[in-house]
Amino acid sequence: MSKLLPFLFLLLSGIFLNAQSINGRVVNTDGKGISSAHIRIQGTTKGFLTDPEGYFTITEVYDGDVLVISHLNYENYTVTADPEEKYLRVMMIPKTYNLIGISIYDKPVVCLIPDTPLFITDYEIWNGQLVLTANKMRKSNQPRLIFMNMDGMIGASAELNKPEGLFKDPLNNLYYASGEDAWQIFNYGDTVFFSQPFDAELYRDAENHWAESIGDSIIFSYHYYRNQGLGYFLKTEESDSAREWFSFVDEDALDRMSWGGFFDNNQFDQRFAEQIVYKPIQVPMYFFEDSIVAFNFITNEIEFYRHNGELIRTVEMQYAYKNKMEDEIYYDEVYKKFYGREIRNGRNSLIEININTGLPVETYTFKGYPHIENLQVYGNELFFIYKDYAGDEYRRLYKSPLIKQSAGL
Repeated sequence: MSKLLPFLFLLLSGIFLNAQSINGRVVNTDGKGISSAHIRIQGTTKGFLTDPEGYFTITEVYDGDVLVISHLNYENYTVTADPEEKYLRVMMIPKTYNLIGISIYDKPVVCLIPDTPLFITDYEIWNGQLVLTANKMRKSNQPRLIFMNMDGMIGASAELNKPEGLFKDPLNNLYYASGEDAWQIFNYGDTVFFSQPFDAELYRDAENHWAESIGDSIIFSYHYYRNQGLGYFLKTEESDSAREWFSFVDEDALDRMSWGGFFDNNQFDQRFAEQIVYKPIQVPMYFFEDSIVAFNFITNEIEFYRHNGELIRTVEMQYAYKNKMEDEIYYDEVYKKFYGREIRNGRNSLIEININTGLPVETYTFKGYPHIENLQVYGNELFFIYKDYAGDEYRRLYKSPLIKQSAGL
């Protein structure tokens, strides 16, 4: 794992010799720093992110370079660089979102790219657009990478080696892997660029363990104690090792492990133990406002922490019957909402959660879609993959507005 970080930092940042640089800060209209604003040198693949306080350093800048500063919650800002000015202050204007839900659909659930025979293998929501990896039908031929807007209009696309999936890291960089190699993906307008290939094991390690980033630090998660312990580890840029930041353990499960002797230890018992008895515990964590929110499915509580790990308070999860809920949380980064998932009698439901009370706000049920996959919520809309036919002929991407009491066919 120690090889992953140096390689990724070199890949994402690049190495430039004899480069001029500009320091600066991106702020909002109140003068507060904007974290994770993206700064791109127009016409290149060079990109930089602001730190949690909005500060940044741009390298390899030349006189006349156009800098494009963007952020999900703010209007884009463009400025021509002058390397003689060593400090740049940028003020960004907030975007205005229409908070009144208005359905623009004939049906509550809409299939994106309905007339194209695609078998979609994976997708990500990236920089306000949808990115898909897909094959023509289910035969794994003609695999492509497809960029489209949130309503299904295709922009750029490119041929791929057979993809295993997509991964968007916490720094908002996008990758795909195929066999022993992986690539970082760049998209500007109707053109797609790929980095030099790197070891796919780095991709898989990052996908499985890279949970979040904060400032110059990276947070990794690991399961231990036969998946009944979960640790979040903090790795700083200056250190070669990581320290445990948070840990969660299912003590009842550890007690059950000590019983022993209840299984014959054949392959069926082992599979049962791994999938049922020792199912990996889940404690999804999110940076929210000035605190950290942890959905502790071991104790069925929502826990609030300071960044130093100090527990502030806990709230009981009261939004559904505990034995009906999946150990999953979906976060809408546009509207700052949290959702839980419930499966009951073959029906999927999303339940909006008030994290301050643990109570449900609204329930959205999808009647005609019993086996949906890869759920994501973005801008008050649910996106998911659904197999159209029992024979796996097509695998399509759907979306539905989360503005109705009951959605679906």
